[in-house]
Amino acid sequence: MLGGPPRGDLDAPVPRPRAEDEGPLPPPPGALGGGGLRALAAGRAYELWVMWRGGQRAVGMLTVPSSGMAGPTVVPGLTASDEIGLTVEPAAGASKPTSAPILVMRLHGS
Repeated sequence: MLGGPPRGDLDAPVPRPRAEDEGPLPPPPGALGGGGLRALAAGRAYELWVMWRGGQRAVGMLTVPSSGMAGPTVVPGLTASDEIGLTVEPAAGASKPTSAPILVMRLHGS
């Protein structure tokens, strides 16, 4: 014991190790991340969208550090027929996309 009583988080159960044949842990539903995103000009930012036939809704701005690696970002309210889109928008965001998506990811239903 160094300098005080035990901390409660040290008493938490330890999850069992995964067997090699189980493969990597899947990401939580609706979570995404990415790499290789370039820095944008001042006043511009990446914005995430949930897109479906006939509409879209803004999810939020994607923060991209200088490493170019973004995420993970949780995207709420997805259905199997939705798509995730990424656009370049004004830094404050937009109520609807002002440019064509630079990336569209289709979701696969189970």
